[in-house]
Amino acid sequence: MTDMVSITRLLLLLLFCLTVSAQAEDAPQPASADVRILIDVSGSMKTTDPLNLRAPALKLLVSLLPADAQASLWLFAEEPKLLLPLGKTDKAWKRQAIEGAGKIHSRGLFTNIETALNQASEDWKNASVLAGKRHMVLLTDGKVDISKEAQKSAESRQRIISEVIPRIQQLGVQVHTIALSEDADLELLEKLSQDSGGSNEAIQAAEQLERMFTKVVA
Repeated sequence: MTDMVSITRLLLLLLFCLTVSAQAEDAPQPASADVRILIDVSGSMKTTDPLNLRAPALKLLVSLLPADAQASLWLFAEEPKLLLPLGKTDKAWKRQAIEGAGKIHSRGLFTNIETALNQASEDWKNASVLAGKRHMVLLTDGKVDISKEAQKSAESRQRIISEVIPRIQQLGVQVHTIALSEDADLELLEKLSQDSGGSNEAIQAAEQLERMFTKVVA
């Protein structure tokens, strides 16, 4: 229950990050926000998320998305899989996203965070900056793990720091990370979020979320 409360608080914080000033209803407007949701489905989730809190967390996040935003939903393990294409977060999109929560599993072989970040943000390189604020929500339990060879995983982690993060910064993307395990690479997840101006939290530490929330509404 404590874990779910922590997730709830973080998603409420994300809602404040996504909210923008209301504009005239009779004038066509770009999306208020562009959100890419990335959910880890690697095999280690069997241990770190046995109750599959990822599913209710996704449902809650989807319910909080403003109706004038756009979003896409991805599952990732060794490779990312687009579960729900980018679309306006209207009732139809939200219904499909909530149904997609039933497809969250823990059968993936690896945790390829690098490829997930790259593919989910690929189309932003040529997109108009007027499409709204850009956000990525990364829900994961673990460390970068792309191969049985530890060196390859270490190299992927370094590329996230030296290549992926600078590209995300250039694209104006805020990355919000939620760690589902104390064994996660918290240093990397914090760097991803902090360097991009996003938020981060390990769900065992709700008090940190409260401090973050205070800063947002101050």
